Amino acid sequence: MNNTDYNKLTQRYATMREDAAQRHKAAMDSLYLTHAPLKELDDSLHTLYMQLTRARLFHDSQAVSDTEKAILDAKEAKEQYMRENSIPSSVYDIKYTCPKCKDTGLLEDSSHCECFYKYASELYFENALTPQCRKYTFEAFDEGVFENVPVSPGKSTTVRSYMCDIKARLEKYCNTLPEATKKNVLLCGNTGTGKTFLLYCMANAILEKGYSVLFARSFTMFNELFDAYISDNSTLNAMVDNLINVDVLIIDDLGMELKKRNFTLNILTSILDERMHAGKHTFISTNYSLKQLQEEYTDKVFSRMANAKNTLCIQTVGRDIRLSI
Repeated sequence: MNNTDYNKLTQRYATMREDAAQRHKAAMDSLYLTHAPLKELDDSLHTLYMQLTRARLFHDSQAVSDTEKAILDAKEAKEQYMRENSIPSSVYDIKYTCPKCKDTGLLEDSSHCECFYKYASELYFENALTPQCRKYTFEAFDEGVFENVPVSPGKSTTVRSYMCDIKARLEKYCNTLPEATKKNVLLCGNTGTGKTFLLYCMANAILEKGYSVLFARSFTMFNELFDAYISDNSTLNAMVDNLINVDVLIIDDLGMELKKRNFTLNILTSILDERMHAGKHTFISTNYSLKQLQEEYTDKVFSRMANAKNTLCIQTVGRDIRLSI
Protein backbone atom coordinates (compact mmCIF):
# COMPACT_ATOMS: atom_id res chain seq x y z
CA MET A 1 0.00 0.00 0.00
CA ASN A 2 1.44 3.38 -0.97
CA ASN A 3 1.53 6.41 1.33
CA THR A 4 -1.38 8.11 -0.41
CA ASP A 5 -3.68 5.15 0.15
CA TYR A 6 -2.48 4.71 3.73
CA ASN A 7 -3.17 8.38 4.45
CA LYS A 8 -6.68 7.95 3.03
CA LEU A 9 -7.29 5.09 5.44
CA THR A 10 -5.87 7.09 8.36
CA GLN A 11 -8.19 9.98 7.52
CA ARG A 12 -11.13 7.59 7.23
CA TYR A 13 -10.51 6.28 10.74
CA ALA A 14 -10.12 9.82 12.09
CA THR A 15 -13.48 10.75 10.57
CA MET A 16 -15.08 7.60 12.00
CA ARG A 17 -13.83 8.45 15.51
CA GLU A 18 -15.05 12.02 15.18
CA ASP A 19 -18.47 10.80 14.03
CA ALA A 20 -18.62 8.34 16.93
CA ALA A 21 -17.78 11.12 19.40
CA GLN A 22 -20.49 13.37 17.94
CA ARG A 23 -23.07 10.55 18.12
CA HIS A 24 -22.08 9.93 21.73
CA LYS A 25 -22.41 13.61 22.63
CA ALA A 26 -25.85 13.78 21.02
CA ALA A 27 -26.94 10.66 22.92
CA MET A 28 -25.69 12.08 26.22
CA ASP A 29 -27.37 15.44 25.59
CA SER A 30 -30.65 13.61 24.98
CA LEU A 31 -30.16 11.54 28.14
CA TYR A 32 -29.47 14.62 30.25
CA LEU A 33 -32.60 16.36 28.94
CA THR A 34 -34.64 13.49 30.31
CA HIS A 35 -32.55 12.95 33.45
CA ALA A 36 -31.38 16.33 34.72
CA PRO A 37 -30.31 14.90 38.15
CA LEU A 38 -27.90 12.59 36.37
CA LYS A 39 -26.25 15.53 34.66
CA GLU A 40 -25.91 17.29 38.00
CA LEU A 41 -24.25 14.22 39.47
CA ASP A 42 -21.87 13.90 36.51
CA ASP A 43 -20.99 17.62 36.70
CA SER A 44 -20.41 17.26 40.42
CA LEU A 45 -18.11 14.27 39.89
CA HIS A 46 -16.19 16.16 37.22
CA THR A 47 -15.64 19.06 39.64
CA LEU A 48 -14.65 16.72 42.48
CA TYR A 49 -12.06 14.95 40.32
CA MET A 50 -10.52 18.31 39.42
CA GLN A 51 -10.41 19.22 43.12
CA LEU A 52 -8.78 15.88 43.93
CA THR A 53 -6.08 16.50 41.33
CA ARG A 54 -5.40 19.95 42.76
CA ALA A 55 -5.28 18.60 46.35
CA ARG A 56 -2.79 15.91 45.37
CA LEU A 57 -0.70 18.45 43.48
CA PHE A 58 -0.37 20.59 46.62
CA HIS A 59 0.04 17.57 48.92
CA ASP A 60 -3.02 18.55 50.96
CA SER A 61 -3.76 15.20 52.61
CA GLN A 62 -6.89 16.41 54.40
CA ALA A 63 -8.37 17.81 51.21
CA VAL A 64 -7.48 14.57 49.39
CA SER A 65 -9.28 12.50 52.03
CA ASP A 66 -12.35 14.76 52.09
CA THR A 67 -12.58 14.87 48.30
CA GLU A 68 -12.17 11.10 47.91
CA LYS A 69 -15.07 10.60 50.37
CA ALA A 70 -17.19 13.11 48.46
CA ILE A 71 -16.43 11.26 45.21
CA LEU A 72 -17.52 7.93 46.72
CA ASP A 73 -20.76 9.51 47.98
CA ALA A 74 -21.46 11.06 44.57
CA LYS A 75 -20.74 7.77 42.76
CA GLU A 76 -23.08 5.88 45.09
CA ALA A 77 -25.81 8.46 44.50
CA LYS A 78 -25.28 8.19 40.75
CA GLU A 79 -25.41 4.39 40.77
CA GLN A 80 -28.61 4.47 42.83
CA TYR A 81 -30.22 6.96 40.46
CA MET A 82 -29.27 4.84 37.43
CA ARG A 83 -30.67 1.69 39.04
CA GLU A 84 -33.93 3.39 39.95
CA ASN A 85 -34.31 4.72 36.41
CA SER A 86 -33.10 1.57 34.62
CA ILE A 87 -30.19 3.37 32.97
CA PRO A 88 -27.44 0.90 31.94
CA SER A 89 -23.82 1.79 32.58
CA SER A 90 -23.12 1.15 28.88
CA VAL A 91 -24.82 4.46 28.10
CA TYR A 92 -21.44 6.08 28.76
CA ASP A 93 -19.65 3.90 26.20
CA ILE A 94 -18.86 5.43 22.83
CA LYS A 95 -20.46 3.35 20.10
CA TYR A 96 -17.69 2.85 17.55
CA THR A 97 -18.28 1.52 14.06
CA CYS A 98 -15.78 -1.22 14.91
CA PRO A 99 -15.79 -2.07 18.64
CA LYS A 100 -12.74 -4.32 18.24
CA CYS A 101 -10.29 -1.54 17.37
CA LYS A 102 -12.40 1.46 18.43
CA ASP A 103 -12.09 2.89 14.93
CA THR A 104 -8.30 3.02 14.95
CA GLY A 105 -7.58 0.11 12.61
CA LEU A 106 -5.21 -1.38 15.20
CA LEU A 107 -5.77 -4.00 17.88
CA GLU A 108 -4.16 -4.01 21.34
CA ASP A 109 -1.25 -6.11 20.08
CA SER A 110 -0.62 -3.46 17.35
CA SER A 111 -1.75 -5.81 14.58
CA HIS A 112 -4.22 -4.57 11.99
CA CYS A 113 -7.91 -5.11 12.71
CA GLU A 114 -9.99 -7.06 10.20
CA CYS A 115 -11.85 -3.84 9.38
CA PHE A 116 -8.53 -2.36 8.20
CA TYR A 117 -8.27 -5.05 5.55
CA LYS A 118 -11.91 -4.51 4.59
CA TYR A 119 -11.45 -0.76 4.10
CA ALA A 120 -8.10 -1.23 2.37
CA SER A 121 -9.75 -3.70 0.02
CA GLU A 122 -12.47 -1.20 -0.78
CA LEU A 123 -9.78 1.37 -1.50
CA TYR A 124 -7.90 -0.98 -3.81
CA PHE A 125 -11.13 -1.90 -5.55
CA GLU A 126 -12.01 1.76 -5.95
CA ASN A 127 -8.58 2.44 -7.40
CA ALA A 128 -8.81 -0.50 -9.79
CA LEU A 129 -12.26 0.26 -11.14
CA THR A 130 -13.53 3.35 -12.89
CA PRO A 131 -17.16 4.37 -12.36
CA GLN A 132 -17.87 2.78 -15.73
CA CYS A 133 -16.49 -0.55 -14.54
CA ARG A 134 -18.77 -0.41 -11.51
CA LYS A 135 -21.60 -0.79 -13.99
CA TYR A 136 -20.24 -4.11 -15.22
CA THR A 137 -22.72 -6.47 -13.62
CA PHE A 138 -24.34 -9.76 -14.53
CA GLU A 139 -27.52 -7.79 -15.27
CA ALA A 140 -25.58 -5.71 -17.79
CA PHE A 141 -24.20 -8.78 -19.57
CA ASP A 142 -24.90 -8.37 -23.30
CA GLU A 143 -24.95 -11.69 -25.12
CA GLY A 144 -25.20 -9.82 -28.43
CA VAL A 145 -21.49 -8.98 -28.39
CA PHE A 146 -20.65 -12.65 -28.87
CA GLU A 147 -20.85 -14.24 -32.29
CA ASN A 148 -23.69 -16.63 -32.98
CA VAL A 149 -21.36 -19.10 -34.66
CA PRO A 150 -20.17 -22.56 -33.58
CA VAL A 151 -17.41 -22.61 -30.96
CA SER A 152 -15.51 -24.85 -33.38
CA PRO A 153 -16.23 -26.53 -36.73
CA GLY A 154 -18.78 -29.30 -36.43
CA LYS A 155 -20.02 -28.20 -32.99
CA SER A 156 -23.68 -27.27 -32.42
CA THR A 157 -22.92 -25.02 -29.45
CA THR A 158 -22.44 -21.41 -30.44
CA VAL A 159 -19.98 -18.94 -28.94
CA ARG A 160 -22.93 -16.87 -27.74
CA SER A 161 -24.74 -19.71 -25.98
CA TYR A 162 -21.46 -20.98 -24.52
CA MET A 163 -20.60 -17.58 -23.02
CA CYS A 164 -24.16 -17.19 -21.71
CA ASP A 165 -23.72 -20.51 -19.95
CA ILE A 166 -20.44 -19.32 -18.42
CA LYS A 167 -22.16 -16.15 -17.22
CA ALA A 168 -24.94 -18.22 -15.62
CA ARG A 169 -22.44 -20.54 -13.93
CA LEU A 170 -20.43 -17.67 -12.47
CA GLU A 171 -23.53 -15.82 -11.33
CA LYS A 172 -24.76 -18.97 -9.58
CA TYR A 173 -21.31 -19.39 -8.03
CA CYS A 174 -21.41 -15.86 -6.59
CA ASN A 175 -24.89 -16.48 -5.20
CA THR A 176 -23.61 -19.49 -3.25
CA LEU A 177 -20.73 -17.64 -1.57
CA PRO A 178 -19.32 -18.27 0.95
CA GLU A 179 -20.62 -21.86 0.86
CA ALA A 180 -19.23 -22.56 -2.62
CA THR A 181 -17.35 -25.86 -2.49
CA LYS A 182 -14.64 -24.69 -4.86
CA LYS A 183 -12.87 -21.66 -3.46
CA ASN A 184 -11.05 -20.61 -6.63
CA VAL A 185 -12.08 -19.58 -10.13
CA LEU A 186 -9.65 -19.64 -13.06
CA LEU A 187 -10.70 -17.99 -16.32
CA CYS A 188 -8.51 -18.87 -19.31
CA GLY A 189 -8.96 -17.56 -22.82
CA ASN A 190 -7.68 -15.34 -25.56
CA THR A 191 -7.55 -11.56 -25.30
CA GLY A 192 -10.92 -9.86 -25.57
CA THR A 193 -13.14 -12.86 -24.82
CA GLY A 194 -14.86 -11.31 -21.78
CA LYS A 195 -12.69 -12.53 -18.89
CA THR A 196 -12.14 -9.15 -17.24
CA PHE A 197 -15.78 -8.18 -17.70
CA LEU A 198 -16.88 -11.38 -15.97
CA LEU A 199 -14.46 -10.71 -13.10
CA TYR A 200 -15.96 -7.23 -12.70
CA CYS A 201 -19.42 -8.80 -12.62
CA MET A 202 -18.31 -11.21 -9.90
CA ALA A 203 -16.62 -8.46 -7.90
CA ASN A 204 -19.71 -6.25 -7.94
CA ALA A 205 -22.02 -9.16 -7.05
CA ILE A 206 -19.84 -10.17 -4.10
CA LEU A 207 -19.50 -6.61 -2.83
CA GLU A 208 -23.30 -6.39 -2.86
CA LYS A 209 -23.35 -9.35 -0.46
CA GLY A 210 -21.17 -7.45 1.99
CA TYR A 211 -17.88 -9.26 1.49
CA SER A 212 -14.54 -7.52 0.98
CA VAL A 213 -13.01 -7.72 -2.49
CA LEU A 214 -9.60 -6.73 -3.77
CA PHE A 215 -9.37 -6.38 -7.55
CA ALA A 216 -5.77 -6.25 -8.70
CA ARG A 217 -4.26 -6.22 -12.15
CA SER A 218 -1.33 -8.60 -12.19
CA PHE A 219 1.13 -6.18 -13.79
CA THR A 220 0.43 -3.41 -11.28
CA MET A 221 0.15 -5.69 -8.27
CA PHE A 222 3.52 -7.39 -8.73
CA ASN A 223 5.24 -4.10 -9.57
CA GLU A 224 3.97 -2.52 -6.35
CA LEU A 225 4.94 -5.59 -4.33
CA PHE A 226 8.44 -5.59 -5.79
CA ASP A 227 8.88 -1.86 -5.19
CA ALA A 228 7.94 -2.43 -1.54
CA TYR A 229 10.29 -5.43 -1.38
CA ILE A 230 13.34 -3.41 -2.39
CA SER A 231 12.46 -0.34 -0.31
CA ASP A 232 10.47 -1.20 2.82
CA ASN A 233 9.75 -4.69 4.16
CA SER A 234 7.12 -3.41 6.58
CA THR A 235 5.14 -2.00 3.67
CA LEU A 236 5.56 -5.28 1.79
CA ASN A 237 4.28 -7.25 4.80
CA ALA A 238 1.23 -4.99 5.11
CA MET A 239 0.46 -5.36 1.41
CA VAL A 240 0.82 -9.15 1.51
CA ASP A 241 -1.33 -9.32 4.65
CA ASN A 242 -3.99 -7.39 2.79
CA LEU A 243 -3.83 -9.75 -0.19
CA ILE A 244 -4.06 -12.75 2.13
CA ASN A 245 -6.82 -11.55 4.43
CA VAL A 246 -9.35 -10.05 2.02
CA ASP A 247 -12.44 -12.24 1.55
CA VAL A 248 -12.07 -12.42 -2.22
CA LEU A 249 -8.86 -11.69 -4.13
CA ILE A 250 -9.18 -11.13 -7.87
CA ILE A 251 -6.04 -11.15 -10.02
CA ASP A 252 -6.69 -10.04 -13.57
CA ASP A 253 -4.40 -10.82 -16.51
CA LEU A 254 -1.96 -13.13 -14.76
CA GLY A 255 1.01 -13.56 -17.07
CA MET A 256 1.23 -9.88 -18.02
CA GLU A 257 3.47 -9.07 -15.04
CA LEU A 258 7.22 -8.68 -15.39
CA LYS A 259 9.05 -11.68 -13.90
CA LYS A 260 11.62 -10.46 -11.39
CA ARG A 261 14.04 -13.28 -10.58
CA ASN A 262 12.36 -15.66 -8.10
CA PHE A 263 10.34 -12.90 -6.45
CA THR A 264 7.19 -13.26 -8.55
CA LEU A 265 6.88 -17.03 -8.13
CA ASN A 266 7.73 -16.96 -4.42
CA ILE A 267 5.29 -14.20 -3.51
CA LEU A 268 2.51 -15.69 -5.63
CA THR A 269 3.04 -19.12 -4.04
CA SER A 270 2.97 -17.59 -0.55
CA ILE A 271 -0.25 -15.67 -1.21
CA LEU A 272 -2.05 -18.62 -2.80
CA ASP A 273 -0.87 -20.99 -0.05
CA GLU A 274 -2.06 -18.78 2.79
CA ARG A 275 -5.41 -18.12 1.14
CA MET A 276 -5.93 -21.80 0.39
CA HIS A 277 -5.26 -22.80 4.00
CA ALA A 278 -7.58 -20.04 5.24
CA GLY A 279 -10.37 -21.16 2.91
CA LYS A 280 -10.41 -17.81 1.10
CA HIS A 281 -11.72 -17.26 -2.43
CA THR A 282 -9.28 -16.37 -5.22
CA PHE A 283 -10.28 -15.59 -8.81
CA ILE A 284 -7.70 -15.37 -11.60
CA SER A 285 -7.90 -14.56 -15.28
CA THR A 286 -5.16 -15.23 -17.81
CA ASN A 287 -4.54 -15.31 -21.54
CA TYR A 288 -2.51 -18.48 -21.03
CA SER A 289 -3.80 -21.98 -21.60
CA LEU A 290 -3.57 -24.45 -18.72
CA LYS A 291 -0.47 -25.99 -20.34
CA GLN A 292 1.18 -22.58 -20.69
CA LEU A 293 0.37 -21.74 -17.07
CA GLN A 294 2.01 -24.92 -15.87
CA GLU A 295 5.12 -24.23 -17.94
CA GLU A 296 5.34 -20.58 -16.91
CA TYR A 297 4.64 -20.88 -13.17
CA THR A 298 5.99 -24.37 -12.30
CA ASP A 299 4.00 -27.36 -11.06
CA LYS A 300 3.98 -26.03 -7.49
CA VAL A 301 2.20 -22.78 -8.32
CA PHE A 302 0.02 -24.37 -11.00
CA SER A 303 -1.34 -26.94 -8.53
CA ARG A 304 -2.60 -24.10 -6.35
CA MET A 305 -4.23 -22.24 -9.24
CA ALA A 306 -5.83 -25.10 -11.13
CA ASN A 307 -6.46 -27.87 -8.62
CA ALA A 308 -9.65 -29.49 -9.96
CA LYS A 309 -10.86 -30.24 -6.42
CA ASN A 310 -10.69 -26.63 -5.31
CA THR A 311 -10.85 -24.61 -8.54
CA LEU A 312 -13.59 -23.91 -11.05
CA CYS A 313 -11.65 -23.81 -14.34
CA ILE A 314 -13.41 -22.07 -17.22
CA GLN A 315 -12.24 -21.52 -20.79
CA THR A 316 -13.67 -18.54 -22.64
CA VAL A 317 -14.02 -18.73 -26.42
CA GLY A 318 -14.54 -16.50 -29.42
CA ARG A 319 -12.70 -13.72 -31.16
CA ASP A 320 -11.74 -10.39 -29.61
CA ILE A 321 -15.13 -8.77 -28.96
CA ARG A 322 -13.50 -5.39 -28.39
CA LEU A 323 -12.67 -5.23 -32.08
CA SER A 324 -16.37 -5.33 -32.92
CA ILE A 325 -17.62 -2.85 -30.31
